[in-house]
Amino acid sequence: TDCRPQKAQSMEFKTHFIFYFLAALLLLFFIYRLTSPDPTDHQLTPDQFTTYNFPKNIPRIDPDRNYIIQTCVNREPLLAIANTLDLKTILERVGLVDPLNKMGVNIGAGTGLDFSFDPTYDAFGPMKYEGLLVDGNEKYLFPLEEVLNPDRDHKLAFELALVTPLNIYDLVFQNPNISIPFDLDLFKLDIDCHDYDLFDKFLSFAQPKVVIAEINPLFKPPFIFKQHYHQESTTVRDPNYYGSSMSAMYELGIKNGYTLIQLEYWDIILVRDKYAHLFEPKDRNKLWYDNYLNTPLLELIRNHRCPHLETMANLYYPDMERWIDGTTDEILFDMYKTLLARPSMNREAINWTLSIESEFPLK
Repeated sequence: TDCRPQKAQSMEFKTHFIFYFLAALLLLFFIYRLTSPDPTDHQLTPDQFTTYNFPKNIPRIDPDRNYIIQTCVNREPLLAIANTLDLKTILERVGLVDPLNKMGVNIGAGTGLDFSFDPTYDAFGPMKYEGLLVDGNEKYLFPLEEVLNPDRDHKLAFELALVTPLNIYDLVFQNPNISIPFDLDLFKLDIDCHDYDLFDKFLSFAQPKVVIAEINPLFKPPFIFKQHYHQESTTVRDPNYYGSSMSAMYELGIKNGYTLIQLEYWDIILVRDKYAHLFEPKDRNKLWYDNYLNTPLLELIRNHRCPHLETMANLYYPDMERWIDGTTDEILFDMYKTLLARPSMNREAINWTLSIESEFPLK
């Protein structure tokens, strides 16, 4: 016979009842999750992407470029874009006109410990290009020697530096570790700040055959966005509005004798005008829609269908949805209003300008 007071027995009963009730609810929840359709079963996860097997519902995949580009830090999948040329093919075509010196410069080389994501990987890796690789992050810069040149069979120099229009000449052409010619085959630029001013300065004394320049794709053609050089611009920036737009780099290239031949997400490729006949003419507005806005990757990001791509949100920002359609003056006004409303864009260290290509009058 239970000799405990009736009140104690009642408390124990209530405690047991609550415990078993919660356990039953938890069991029912797990049964429900196992038997009901997964609400995220439409989302694409990294294990669904393989080198030879793309998801069937992803359009615009070129079977001739059936591979996945991996990001360096997060190992997230990026889909190769149809109808784009790899760097090896571009350089080989240029070599049909002028002999290649197999020299290159990469400003902003530290894309991660796996350099295969960098657009110059083919050149400095398998094609054994010699040259200079510069970055401001030693964690990503110095391990690249093992990635690109494990056998030490071609000369690569590495510089830890924040590159500005004031030091780029000495850094590249007065470098004691390697001799870079002014007519180098390849120049790549990716610093996420004063890219325009750096490109402008570099072209004042060098004539690379092929240029790869990162752009800020949030600004479609014909809108020209530039973040100009400031002594703090390498360390201070807005998380979305930085660098230079496609039209900014395009117009700078045109002024210096370069032709736009390709866009792949956030990288444009320019070649000197003398090589333009080797490539199909490209309309930059169509390139922006086909090779950025309407790509499978942007569809996933815009519709939040792939949580594994959340860290790539700087490729897309909701403001740009208002800038897809409308007259040029309406869009330009909204861009100005949007940028001026952001506290970070009003800091002295972020010196920016916004305009429109000269051949597109406001209307």
